[in-house]
Amino acid sequence: MSPSSHAFQLYRVGGDAGVWWRLIASNGRSLGRASVPLTDAAAAQQAIADIVEALPRAVCAIHVDADFRWRWSLELGGVPVVASAVHHDRRTRCLQAARRFVDIAPVTPVESVVLTFPAVVVRLGSVQAPRVAGAFVPRSSFRSPAVAVDGFDRRVTTGREGR
Repeated sequence: MSPSSHAFQLYRVGGDAGVWWRLIASNGRSLGRASVPLTDAAAAQQAIADIVEALPRAVCAIHVDADFRWRWSLELGGVPVVASAVHHDRRTRCLQAARRFVDIAPVTPVESVVLTFPAVVVRLGSVQAPRVAGAFVPRSSFRSPAVAVDGFDRRVTTGREGR
């Protein structure tokens, strides 16, 4: 990837068989990523193509956690297909990041090489969770009504749904 362009990057985490994708912006930061691992590089490339084609129908869900960190996800039929790669300190920045993903994804090339990153283990009490810097696993229980604001479909969750 050249320093002045953006790209969809394919990667694996540690010894996992799944292939993930993420959109890397021209500044080198990850904007969004797959919400679930895919079986191989071909499946990841097809998923990217399917998501780009379906972007006009996607709903942007905005999520805030108890620490007031904001994340976004794009959903098709209520199922998250793209997740924010990082959390944001403000709702407006979160929404801007989602819009940026939607704006540049259709013109972003997909790299053919699958990179492998080492897994980082984070201890959560007695549970170990593999993580990659900039990656997050979205909740599967987001259920709040979608609303259109400023021509951009989105819904806001508080992180307290499903409790």
